[in-house]
Amino acid sequence: MALIPGGDTLLYPAAQELLTCLCSALAEVATPTFPAPGICCIRAGDNVAVDMSETQNECCEGLAYVKVNGIYPTGGAGSPFPSPSSDFALNKCAPYAWGLQLEMAVFRCVSADLIPCEYETFGQNSWEYIAERQMLDAKAMRLALCCFMRPRDGGDVSMGVANFTSREGGCMGITWPLSVQIRNCEGC
Repeated sequence: MALIPGGDTLLYPAAQELLTCLCSALAEVATPTFPAPGICCIRAGDNVAVDMSETQNECCEGLAYVKVNGIYPTGGAGSPFPSPSSDFALNKCAPYAWGLQLEMAVFRCVSADLIPCEYETFGQNSWEYIAERQMLDAKAMRLALCCFMRPRDGGDVSMGVANFTSREGGCMGITWPLSVQIRNCEGC
């Protein structure tokens, strides 16, 4: 649902679709001892501050997001998706397709003594619990990708490498980039 009348109806809906898939997948894998993140939203900008917002520490509530990392022309005769096309002449209809670079991420809290915020103690198993928790979030992200792929052609989505972050500001998480090719249907 667009918040701005007349907003982007070609590329931005893909970010919203991925977010819907991610939030649903996180809810699907949630358990009573491992709840879904309390915050699941679209974010903007090149960096997302995961350990605080204007009103709360989002990391301890759990933060999942999707953001747009970039947009590039692609799919031209000399540059099949997912390669960016930057050196071909544009006709009056611009590029054949747009490559939309998205990032999905999930961050959780880890306190200074390595005990997850939402639990009092896991003793020597704290790191193992944190590793299992990250892998469960990674599973949800894989499920989100399957959901996102259902209405698309297989060759229209490209995945990058999932990166597991180090503990920073009391947070650990996963960022996972992907690109989706969206046929250009504007301006012709």
